[in-house]
Amino acid sequence: MKTATLLIACLMSSTLIAKTTVVFPLQIEIDNKIVTSAEINKKFNLKGTDKLVETLTVTNEKNSTQKARDLFWAQHSKVEELSEKLNENFFLALSGPDSCYIGAPAEAVQILNGLTDGPFSDQQVISGYRYKKVINFMDSQNEEESNDYLNRESMAWKNWKGNDESILIVYSTSDGGDDINEALVTKCK
Repeated sequence: MKTATLLIACLMSSTLIAKTTVVFPLQIEIDNKIVTSAEINKKFNLKGTDKLVETLTVTNEKNSTQKARDLFWAQHSKVEELSEKLNENFFLALSGPDSCYIGAPAEAVQILNGLTDGPFSDQQVISGYRYKKVINFMDSQNEEESNDYLNRESMAWKNWKGNDESILIVYSTSDGGDDINEALVTKCK
């Protein structure tokens, strides 16, 4: 009985303090195309101190978001220096939330929501997300109105099945917030 109680207590405590992690590729714009920094590393044979970071990993742990932002801006400067050094015209592109996650889906969305003005546009606003049968409208005053709007403007939202562990995020990045963008955040392998 003591063993069963201890096992249940351990499982509950590990669930309560479980870490959620989001991983996404750094993207570079070159020749009007978006490619990953991994592709740039390969194309220009970048190694050692010239090699670009290929992914950002952010967790729900304290200071992780700030560390990711700092790394993003450091890579931003590095990309500008490499562009000049290689006499190429490329720059670090603002990412959208195309990523993968480990842990709790709702926390993964919160992590991504906290990365504006860094890896993501300072104008990015997440309108809502869907995970399996869960529908969440971030800070919506009228959920029915929000759902009607997203059903009209986003075929992915309207046709969501929720058959796997993916999260559908609908967001905007424009001044008016009326552009609809969709990102599918998959479970990391």
